[in-house]
Amino acid sequence: ALKDEKMRLDYAYNRATVVLNAKCQPMVNTTDIENGENQSLEDLRNQLEEERSTVSKLKNQVKNMIEEKKKADDSISELRDAKSYVEYCLEEVLNDRDYLHSKVNDMHDTMAELEAEKEALSATLQECHGQIKHLPGEVSSLEALANSNESHLKAIESMLLS
Repeated sequence: ALKDEKMRLDYAYNRATVVLNAKCQPMVNTTDIENGENQSLEDLRNQLEEERSTVSKLKNQVKNMIEEKKKADDSISELRDAKSYVEYCLEEVLNDRDYLHSKVNDMHDTMAELEAEKEALSATLQECHGQIKHLPGEVSSLEALANSNESHLKAIESMLLS
């Protein structure tokens, strides 16, 4: 749309220039030309100069608008690139979050297994404590049996030696 407007303004500018050149050729003052006609031509020349100035200003405005549009397009492109990068980062964060959730669940499972093993070891330890409590009595019995066996051996030895 901006290019069409620029073309239209260029056409109007060129047309005004042609009309100005055709109608404002220096005129030779003769007795046939009245002062009013010269004034009309001068007014027309001034009007065409004003139109030429207006067209030139409009062309500059269109040029500036085109430059602004290019800047806006570049900004939009940069924003789209930034959006794509942010979406990529978000996807990475979500993937990391899922991975970490998986690891946390694995850790909970491992903790549950360790807790079960701890309970089993605690039961085994209790069992060992129970057996250790009986050991002093068994040791005493075994010592008494050993002493008795030693005395029997000494008695057998002394019988054999005699």
